[in-house]
Amino acid sequence: MKRKCLVFLYLIIVFLFIFHNIPGFGAKTIQDKKNVTLLTLNWPPYIGEDLPKKGYVYVLVKRAFNIMGYRCTIEFLPWNRVINKAKKGEADGYFPEYYSKRLEKYFYISNPFPGGPIIFLTQRKSHIKYNKISDLKKYRIGLVRGYINTEAIDSATYLTKDWARNDLINIKKLLKGRVDLIVIDKYVAYYLIKKYLPSQLSRVKPISPIIEYKYLYVCFPKKNKGSKKLMQDFNKGLTYLKEKGILDNIIKKWRTDFFTLVQGKGIKTNN
Repeated sequence: MKRKCLVFLYLIIVFLFIFHNIPGFGAKTIQDKKNVTLLTLNWPPYIGEDLPKKGYVYVLVKRAFNIMGYRCTIEFLPWNRVINKAKKGEADGYFPEYYSKRLEKYFYISNPFPGGPIIFLTQRKSHIKYNKISDLKKYRIGLVRGYINTEAIDSATYLTKDWARNDLINIKKLLKGRVDLIVIDKYVAYYLIKKYLPSQLSRVKPISPIIEYKYLYVCFPKKNKGSKKLMQDFNKGLTYLKEKGILDNIIKKWRTDFFTLVQGKGIKTNN
């Protein structure tokens, strides 16, 4: 009997040791979970209120925080409001963001997670070609206000830049000939045209080469006490998702949903 008790006690100790080493496991009861409030935008197919499970990026960020013992609340707002509120410290962080050195003045920036290629999109009848950004100085380029693009584009004072509130407005401006080309994520372009302007799909094309592959980040305002710890905890959760293959599974499911949705001819999506 005594031996059985010792074996049972040993198994309990082993069980507690194993699960203690899973990030966030058993650290708090559900009532005692730490709270984190983040801001984001509707940016399908990556994230959006109308997407299945609100999109891959939504699932990833929430899962990373949940694993670390956080209850994560995510609010959708227009991008300019997201940036302004985050800078003022009116939320614990925002996402998804592209990296830029200038962000480091205001934010702690997380480790990266997969994003996609950004491209120049133009009308199919266009003959625009480029090898470097300066080749495009005679064209009117559509950009979204508040978005980070690339250092070369954002710092170029010689470019003619035309601003819009969001990507869909920019696509419509392109189709109406109000701009010559726009900067946009390749998958975002395909999704928006396929969903909102399907009859116009044959009228646009990407210009090769792609501008750049962009990773995504969560940004935490330096103005807020505890932001650095939040960033560190998110990074630990993200690392766990990567090491356990959970991130790969999330992306695989997202890609399946995306390609199912946008099957058809038009912008190639094999990059």
